[in-house]
Amino acid sequence: MEREIEAALDAGRIVSDRGCLASVGDLAQVEAKVAQLVATEPAQAVRLRQPGLAR
Repeated sequence: MEREIEAALDAGRIVSDRGCLASVGDLAQVEAKVAQLVATEPAQAVRLRQPGLAR
């Protein structure tokens, strides 16, 4: 899951206008997976969300 988050955020990449929707879609997919963890593994969900909140 951590790799998926890093790949979706890809901090060094410049996103073109056309690529913007794809990047948002990638982030939405990762967020949906993390949201599912809230019910079953809340501590892991918090751990995965913390770096994103710090950005």
